[in-house]
Amino acid sequence: MIFYPTAFLAYAWGIFWGDQGGALGMGLLPLILPSLTGAVMNRKRGLGDFLLLWVVALLAFLPAYSSSAARRIAEEQAERLVGAYEGDLRIIRTTGDESWIGELQDRIGTKVLVRGRGSFHPGDLLQAQGRLLRPGEGMNRGSFDYRDYLRHKGISLILAVEKGRMMGRVRDPLSCLEAYKASFMKRMEKCLGEDAGYIQSIFLGDGSAMGEEALEAWRGMGIAHLQAVSGSQAGVLLDLILFLHILTPGRHFLKRLAFLSIFLAYGFLTDSPSVWRVILSAGMAGFWHLAGWEGEPLDFLFLGGLLQLVCRPGDLFSLSFQLSFMIALGLGFFQGFLKERRVSSQILLAGVLSLAFSLPLSLSSFQEAPLGGILFTPLAAPLVQGIIIGSSIYFLFPVPPDLLLPLTWFLKADIRILEGMVNLGSRMWLPVLQGRPWPAVGIAAYYAGLIGLSRGLKKFAICCGALVLMSFLFSDRGDMMKKGEIQVIFLNVGQGDAVLVRGQKGGSFLIDGGPPGAGEREVAPYLRRLGIFKLDIALGTHGDQDHIGGLQEVLQEIPARLFLMPPASTDREGRFHGILDAHRGRVKELTAGMEFSFEGIIIKVLAPRAGIAGDERNDTSIVLELSFEGGKVLLTGDCSLEIMEKAAGNGPYEIVKVPHHGSGESWEPGLYSQLGAGLAIISVGPNRYGHPKGELLQDLNQGGIPFLRTDRRKDIRLRILRGEIMRDLWKGEVKTGLR
Repeated sequence: MIFYPTAFLAYAWGIFWGDQGGALGMGLLPLILPSLTGAVMNRKRGLGDFLLLWVVALLAFLPAYSSSAARRIAEEQAERLVGAYEGDLRIIRTTGDESWIGELQDRIGTKVLVRGRGSFHPGDLLQAQGRLLRPGEGMNRGSFDYRDYLRHKGISLILAVEKGRMMGRVRDPLSCLEAYKASFMKRMEKCLGEDAGYIQSIFLGDGSAMGEEALEAWRGMGIAHLQAVSGSQAGVLLDLILFLHILTPGRHFLKRLAFLSIFLAYGFLTDSPSVWRVILSAGMAGFWHLAGWEGEPLDFLFLGGLLQLVCRPGDLFSLSFQLSFMIALGLGFFQGFLKERRVSSQILLAGVLSLAFSLPLSLSSFQEAPLGGILFTPLAAPLVQGIIIGSSIYFLFPVPPDLLLPLTWFLKADIRILEGMVNLGSRMWLPVLQGRPWPAVGIAAYYAGLIGLSRGLKKFAICCGALVLMSFLFSDRGDMMKKGEIQVIFLNVGQGDAVLVRGQKGGSFLIDGGPPGAGEREVAPYLRRLGIFKLDIALGTHGDQDHIGGLQEVLQEIPARLFLMPPASTDREGRFHGILDAHRGRVKELTAGMEFSFEGIIIKVLAPRAGIAGDERNDTSIVLELSFEGGKVLLTGDCSLEIMEKAAGNGPYEIVKVPHHGSGESWEPGLYSQLGAGLAIISVGPNRYGHPKGELLQDLNQGGIPFLRTDRRKDIRLRILRGEIMRDLWKGEVKTGLR
């Protein structure tokens, strides 16, 4: 058994380093991996076996590395096609509203995400005109990167179709499966009405079909893994197929192939990495059985996983595959331990082990792991499996719904009970384990320790636990606070503002939250990645939506102990009402002349003045001056030119946030030289206003004032220590000064 995990890990390592474009793993692999695998899996290994492990590791690593590197180079070459496009396009599958996956016929093998208006179907052959675009990158460090997400699915470009003319239709197996999927969902809608969304979500993997409110409730209860298409769905379908296989007469090869094709069709239909894991693992088990060889469940897990990575290397980067594989791995290693317990204990311990093996990945991806899943998973799993069984029968037998009326009643009752459980759970207070993303070394040591513990290697598990702690203590993370410093972070939220100030003790002060949508997509996840789950202070500078629209979303997820705002009398349109409802904490109004401290930072309020009416919301914008160890930072919101001119008398400033995204309304020639600005920050995104103005940028250049833009640099993290600004050591940037 020891050779299978070695080959799987080596192949996965090769994919990762080939995709990253680095060869570090080529030196580490033959030294570390075989020894570690041998120590965990079996203590009785001689020199000859270890040499064989090294050979197996190298034979698996080298082709994975070379193929992954070649694929990365091919994707980079495909990106050279960016621009106007006219040619033939074949639609492969539907992915959502006005969104499809297609293949360029003049460059066979180049898959694109197709977007446009129209009604296309898998198999359609089009003559398309439009533009090939690169997918967007993550806006901030560590944020969701759509370009990587698509690239790991084999898609490097987006084709925005402007005109499309139908040329014909290609009848291939995948298009036929998509057509069958559409007819299946029509039957489900006829039988279940609105409840068909449960079938579409649980059985076919379209999570949005249940609605965001239901999905949020499932996440809070820790049972979201039951909602998404996973190994459990495929396992239930496989059991049903095997049952039908036994009931039908004959044992010939064609019969087995026919039943296997049903399982394969489901895999292509869902395109779920977790489903493919079960399909390939079950296929390897069947092959072993036919060959008369002996094997353990873990053998088939590793062999099926290896075959999956050979055929679909991008699945290695899929969280669905990672979670389902690690949970299956944990249950497999502790299988003997579970069998010795009572059935009730087995159910509870299975939930605990599932949480333990998914914990590092959950914290790294979501920064939280709901503990309620230990309680609710055993209760909800039978109901979900009942839905899967009913859906599988409808899927396998395309007969009129009236012939399966009792099954329809069963599905409706099952869904009602499941809905009741979710409604009950959503009203309960359920504990959630929160934490920052783990270092890679810590994750590897954690899993090695768990596996070692399952094999009785207690001393090895203790050493791994110590390594996990050391990885947290000594990891040089860019977001770690150094003693005596503060951080001022300008987040990229597009055309809007969001500034995070971190004090000497690690306290958090958030100023604005970007436009609507940015708070949920960018700011709140960014804070959680830094380990911030409650803000000390939140501030809304004024009522423009590109400043407070996202702040309301942030405060719904991450509350603040204190909320600061302009005088309530200036909020004539009631734009702060939603934030105040979401905040439910202490509120204080700020006016010019006020002063307070925050973890060693002296904060002066320069605007707005008391009693201001403010027909223009920008006139009421809060302006702050932050002083720390002789250094000053000017945070301006969208203030007017008059306020900027008054602030010039308080300079010089090490950092100045350019107001109103670099518009011409808050600037005049020589202004930033008068402010004594050491660095100007422009928070800006794609816009139709021409921000930042060219005259402003030219004036900064002429004054010798360096400036950074969030739309060009992602998040801009500045450290201030002993009055000196230091930029992050990231992607070639240096800490020794500003260039």
